[in-house]
Amino acid sequence: MNLMKENKLKKISRLKLILYVIMPIILLFAFSLKYSIRINVSDSLPYKVFILDKGNKQAEIGKIMAFIAPNNGYYKGDFAKYVMGIPGDEVKYEGDDVFVGNLYIGKVKIKSKEGDLLSKGPSGIIPKGHYFMASDHKDSFDSRYKNIGYVKDSNIIGTIYPIF
Repeated sequence: MNLMKENKLKKISRLKLILYVIMPIILLFAFSLKYSIRINVSDSLPYKVFILDKGNKQAEIGKIMAFIAPNNGYYKGDFAKYVMGIPGDEVKYEGDDVFVGNLYIGKVKIKSKEGDLLSKGPSGIIPKGHYFMASDHKDSFDSRYKNIGYVKDSNIIGTIYPIF
């Protein structure tokens, strides 16, 4: 084989290496800086697989947001819940019913499904930089309970988009 053909084949081999191996790695790394795939292991949301957009931290009513839960004695790690209340909204407890403004959120339980005692979360006007996060599932552990309470801006990880 002549030297020109051999050099051309080496250049093609390097280009293939870049296109088929290095570029996908770079793209995957870039994707992971802004996005990740999350698996829901609880029953509090009807979805099991999500894409987390770490660049979209703007909380709005109805969005599903991921956040770092405070040390709560039950669950560690990230939570995913609907934004149900924003700064300025009023949280009210009427017996065991919870409302944000006129929106019925659900009931507050006195015991978890494991039998642990639960305390009501904060009430009144949601302060600036905080959000009321909840799910409509009867066993959802969320802002209705003292151990979670209002979620701080700084604890929001990003917006969740359900896949299935």
